[in-house]
Amino acid sequence: MPKLQFLFAFGLIFLIALGVGPAYAQDESDGAETPPGGETSDGGEPLVEEDKEASEDAAPPEVEKKDPPFGNYGKMIKHYEGVLMELPLWGMSSTIPEGFAVVMFGWQTRRPYKRFDQHRKMVDIVPVISVPDPFEKKGKFFELDLGVSGSASGYGGGLIYGLTDTITLSLDAYWAVMHVKIDPIYTPGTADKLGIVTVDDFYEMLEMLGRPRPVEKYDSDPADMGDATFTAKWNNYRGDHVSTGLQGGIIFPTAHQADPQRNLIFALGPELDTGAGTWGTKGGAMIDFKMPDPAGFVTLSFAADAAYFLPDERKAPEFPPLEQDVKDYLASQGIDVEIFPDLSDTGDTYMYTPGPWFATTASLGLGIVSIAYRHGFGGTAKYDSGSEGFKDLVDSIGLVGYGDDGKITVSTNIPLTPLFIPGLVNFNFEYATDGRNAMVFRDVYTVGVGIGIPLALPDKYKFKPEGE
Repeated sequence: MPKLQFLFAFGLIFLIALGVGPAYAQDESDGAETPPGGETSDGGEPLVEEDKEASEDAAPPEVEKKDPPFGNYGKMIKHYEGVLMELPLWGMSSTIPEGFAVVMFGWQTRRPYKRFDQHRKMVDIVPVISVPDPFEKKGKFFELDLGVSGSASGYGGGLIYGLTDTITLSLDAYWAVMHVKIDPIYTPGTADKLGIVTVDDFYEMLEMLGRPRPVEKYDSDPADMGDATFTAKWNNYRGDHVSTGLQGGIIFPTAHQADPQRNLIFALGPELDTGAGTWGTKGGAMIDFKMPDPAGFVTLSFAADAAYFLPDERKAPEFPPLEQDVKDYLASQGIDVEIFPDLSDTGDTYMYTPGPWFATTASLGLGIVSIAYRHGFGGTAKYDSGSEGFKDLVDSIGLVGYGDDGKITVSTNIPLTPLFIPGLVNFNFEYATDGRNAMVFRDVYTVGVGIGIPLALPDKYKFKPEGE
């Protein structure tokens, strides 16, 4: 759930600016009818012109102001409502006013569906593994479809704090709940000449060739932590119709790392990392445009952000050596042993570097609803090992490489201040539109809640109860 901070970046802003304001009392008629001939005086007699003019010049009677419910708490909510209404809080570059904080938490669900291949075509999550015919050098030895399926959901939380009126600090993290399995479909080619006809036959062959039997199911217990991120954002310019911002941050190595013996990257099982899992840094810039009245509720926003990661040493999967008698048997059958390289020289560890990424976002804000398109570009992750066979294995699985993906997001924010709760509820839907070498998820829904807290307010924002 890497988007919670984005969804709640305007936590306090939406408490007020999106259609919630102070209640206005309405004058009630006393029910008396006006007689023919014009307005009446208090005594019921028609007003002469002089009296009418005097009546028009007189100040309207004051309407008694009603106190909100819940005593000083209700008054405090209305006070902060008024404070925020006076501030120009709109657009992606907005920051939380000084001393205010937003505590955020949310839930997201998503379903692994397909994958965009290098030709931008939607295919199975793991490409069908096809081994060429080692006998006549034409056709296929066998094909294997891992049949990956499952579901995923997650929880996220964080804190956004207004250090000043133009600088916001935030810390957020998320946890993924994964239920993934593989259901391999094995299709023999010329492998049937060796009696390798079923999936069990294939697994036995793998073990003979120094490949572990893959784990077929993974369930997180109970959740796997993702990347935690600290971000600072500066609203460096804000005018009546244009606003700009800059941000930078640190990505902490908190993400769960898949067990190497069941990692999908190595085709040893269905488990995946839940984030980069290594130190990284990120930065970005944004610009907002607010339409003039009467279309002042419409905003156009554009942003660009990027991240870079440091290398990380990780435990390597264990591969037993390819036995000499197996090599001799394969050679006697005319099979090129090199198509099954010995991976026992992989070593205990390998160096992993997540690919850097860059993304652009365009967003249209229409009151409480926003529609955004985001396109991200990711560099190739590096798996460095002294074993050439290990590198070939990663490349042959086909899940690592340069890629990009586009997503449309529709989001709405419902303020809770009418219920005298200083917060909002966010509903978010995401749909992957296109990409290359990228996972495709469906049924991506996010529900989140942000609660505003007056943490360390300056005097200009403080609520002062009557009598104090």
